[in-house]
Amino acid sequence: DRGARMRRMLISPDTGELDDLTRNSWPLAPTAGVGELPLVDLHVTVETWLHVALTVGDLTDLTSEQRHVVRGVCTALAGAPASLRSVIDALLSAPVTADVLDGAPDAYEPSTALAEFVGLRDRHPTNPTAGPTSAAAADIDHVVPFGDGGRTVRDNLASISRRWHLLKTHAGWTVTHTETGWTWTSPTGRSYATQPYDYRLGP
Repeated sequence: DRGARMRRMLISPDTGELDDLTRNSWPLAPTAGVGELPLVDLHVTVETWLHVALTVGDLTDLTSEQRHVVRGVCTALAGAPASLRSVIDALLSAPVTADVLDGAPDAYEPSTALAEFVGLRDRHPTNPTAGPTSAAAADIDHVVPFGDGGRTVRDNLASISRRWHLLKTHAGWTVTHTETGWTWTSPTGRSYATQPYDYRLGP
């Protein structure tokens, strides 16, 4: 009833990791007579296979369950109001722009857009024992320290709670980026693996 502002999140079907977040958002008008309430922000998660199916029409490698989802989405869109179909069309056809976020690798501070992407990708701090706290409460840190040649790019940034940031900087803990996340190693040699959020578990 209040209306919404929508953004698209593309999720890797293999890892559940955030691949892309649209830079733009698209407004949906509120129901007439609702008043001047602020729009609700919605991040619309579109798994990569669904995005390809809806934009390119390629169903080649989809399971029967995924094909059923595609048919259901197409049926729902066919019966949706024109204003909603227009927003969904714009959202689906928006280009993938995640690579643009790595455009200033030699700047120490990540851009606002890059920091937002890292926080949404990680969802929670990526240090050991972080629990379900929000990445928004963590520091955005260089995995390979900036002073040691680390670049300000998605693969070298992670959300780390302040305590673990200090342990990494001053207490001998090391972090390495792996294919599926990060490995934290203590001064005594014990290792702990952490991963970004798996959006296949839900938004």
